[in-house]
This record gives sequence, C-alpha cells and structure tokens, in this order.
Amino acid sequence: MDIFDIYKTVEYIFSLYSENEKFPTSLPKPFIQEEDTVDLEKYAGKWFEVARFQAPFELFMDNVETNYTDLKKDEDGKNTIKVVNTGKFAGLGVSISFDGTAYSTDSSNKNLKVSFNFNTEKKGDYNIIMLGPVVDEKYSYSVVRGDKYLWILSRTTTLPEKDEIISHLKDNGFSTEKFYFTKHN
Repeated sequence: MDIFDIYKTVEYIFSLYSENEKFPTSLPKPFIQEEDTVDLEKYAGKWFEVARFQAPFELFMDNVETNYTDLKKDEDGKNTIKVVNTGKFAGLGVSISFDGTAYSTDSSNKNLKVSFNFNTEKKGDYNIIMLGPVVDEKYSYSVVRGDKYLWILSRTTTLPEKDEIISHLKDNGFSTEKFYFTKHN
C-alpha cells in the first residue's frame, strides 16, 4: 500500500463524518462578497498555508506550501495554472509533494477546479473568496473555500491580518473554531 492508498482510505473514513464533526462534509454558502475578479498573474507564485479546516489529505501535515506556476490557456481558452503542494508530516520530518493543475471555470478566475496527478478524475472546488492587497505585484493573502474546506494563505509564514480575517469569516457564518493553524519551522 503506497501513500496515495493511505490518503484515499483516510479520506473515505472522514467522508463519513457529518458536518457537525471536526471534518465538515460541506461549508455554509458565504455571506461575504466574493472577489469580483482575480488576476492569476498576481496570484501565481509561492504561498504558505496559515490556517485550514482539517482535510484528510493534509492530516498531520505542517510546513505546507503551495506554488502556482506556468499560467497559460488550454485548448478551450480557459486559464490553467500548475499547482505543487508540499508539506511535512508533523513529528516525522518526512516531506510529501502533490502536483496538479487548476483551471478557471469562468472569466473571473475566482472559481477554479483543481485536480492532482494521483487522481485526475476528481476535481475539487477552489473558490477565492478574499484577497489581500497587492504588494510587489502579488496578492498578499488569500482565503480559499472548497465544498468542505477553507484555507488562509499568505506570502509569508505569518500573517498580521490573520485575526481580522478570521473574525470576518466568523461574522459571516463560518465555524472558525475548526481552523488548524499550520506550523512552519
């Protein structure tokens, strides 16, 4: 059994939990104003995960980073971007990396689908709902929601606006007590 079989098993087990458990089966529809458009050139680059709703595929992982590169248009004219997620299993120091592709579902580039090389048939939602100000021609932070999960990403391992973002999410119906704060060392 390889690592991907283990993740598939863990994901299946946690998919059995109800939305009231630690691993939600769905998120509330956001009451906050989602971003109108996203400039993927400003979104591309390295991100550090600051916080997340625990996901089976990230269980026991810290030092989580994502790198978005190779922005281009596919044969259907949709924007695509290469995704590389990396992290270390807490306490073990073992690194793992997942390669994938994200593509925009509309011209706003705020709603994307992402799939990873170990399971290209499964495409997860990647909806950018908040963006920080542009610094050095890049967005400074991002809040992303999927069907079941929520992530706060930053260009640095710390995010001064973290408490403000979490408060805003809580005020708009998200169960922010479910956040796991990712460690970086």
